[in-house]
Amino acid sequence: MFEVIYTPQAEKQLRKAVFDIYDASKDYQTAVNYIEGIKNSLDEIKKNPKLASLTNYQKWRKQGVRKIHFRHYYAYFLIDEPVNVMRVIAVVYDGMDQETFLEKNVKCL
Repeated sequence: MFEVIYTPQAEKQLRKAVFDIYDASKDYQTAVNYIEGIKNSLDEIKKNPKLASLTNYQKWRKQGVRKIHFRHYYAYFLIDEPVNVMRVIAVVYDGMDQETFLEKNVKCL
């Protein structure tokens, strides 16, 4: 089983998502539940993270970036097999241009 680790930028993006969801719903618990859903989805796939799709964007695909989708968000991650770690590198609203967001906001590749 893999350990799920969030990069500082992914943590920041999750915090922003809480505020964005709260702004849209006006319900703090809804926002928290949404974020928990994203984290739970990542926890579910940690048994076999290769079940997640490689991203469609060639630059990121070549580096092994995978993604999961939960409601209106994508979580992008890398698999580090030698140490059994899934490193979450980005959490992005699905209405955004994903490739542009990754180019501007992911600094670990």
